[in-house]
Amino acid sequence: MPRLFIAALLSVSFTALNGCTNTGTAQLKSANQDSIAISIKEHETTKDQVRSIFGEPARVSYTGENNEVWDYAFVHGTPTASTFIPIAHLFSHGSDFDTKLLVVEFDGKGIVDKYTFSERVVPSRKGIAE
Repeated sequence: MPRLFIAALLSVSFTALNGCTNTGTAQLKSANQDSIAISIKEHETTKDQVRSIFGEPARVSYTGENNEVWDYAFVHGTPTASTFIPIAHLFSHGSDFDTKLLVVEFDGKGIVDKYTFSERVVPSRKGIAE
């Protein structure tokens, strides 16, 4: 019995190390549609202002009209409860990923032409039951 307890304790300890994770633009962590609308004004906000608020973009691309497009992303992963249950996690475990994406398009003068902000939760499940 003590060996089983120690094995279960080690399993939970190793699994606990796989806690919440964050990646991407930290400034988007607490962002929502309203806070973005306050920070970015179409046809007013400049590239330098966007850079000072959100930092360097994760990706830069160009449209057919040669407008510059900056992408920012933030992902927060939270493991499901079953991930921490020693035997149950064999059947089903995973994480929920809260993803936020900000895409800003600038005109030829470096002024925000338009932007989009989206937010969604993406579940990821693994295990025998999935």
